[in-house]
Amino acid sequence: MILFLAMTALAEPGATTSEAYVPRPLAGRPVLDLRIGADTVSSLDSPVFCLEGYPLKWLTIEGCGTGAGLWHTPTGPELSHYRTRVRALHSDNGRVDAELLAGVGFAELQMGPDRTGFLFGQPREEGQNEAAGAEASLSGKVRVWVDRAYVVFDVNAGAAVIPAAPVVAGATGPIVGFGGLSVGAGF
Repeated sequence: MILFLAMTALAEPGATTSEAYVPRPLAGRPVLDLRIGADTVSSLDSPVFCLEGYPLKWLTIEGCGTGAGLWHTPTGPELSHYRTRVRALHSDNGRVDAELLAGVGFAELQMGPDRTGFLFGQPREEGQNEAAGAEASLSGKVRVWVDRAYVVFDVNAGAAVIPAAPVVAGATGPIVGFGGLSVGAGF
């Protein structure tokens, strides 16, 4: 302590400098985040989990679902998403950054136990309990950086075209709209 005070007293005026430091991951961008939340289609008895990886600064690969067939058997409808998202807008304000993302991929709608694989196209059987189809989405994402990790908030809305949705879930047509909100962490 005495050494520190002596060095401070003997320092020449203007000899010290101060520099702001905003930490980021070693890759210079987000790498992976895990979120938990809810959506407008899936039953509220099971949360929706999302895992999103960033192979490039402007491109992500994301999967979201309740873990139906893995952790539990759904009692109501469940909609899972498998998509790639492209950054359309980006704002960086030091420790906080925000993005607008456009996504395309596919979604699977199911009621009851999950079967292996995905059933695309028209209904194949009476009482079919799952179906899949193309989807498009728009998302807003905010990250708050804490050292080399971050807390993330994601809001997502979109629609999927699932021809067998009326058979699987009693939908009025093949277009299944959805919205979701999730929060999590990443590095």
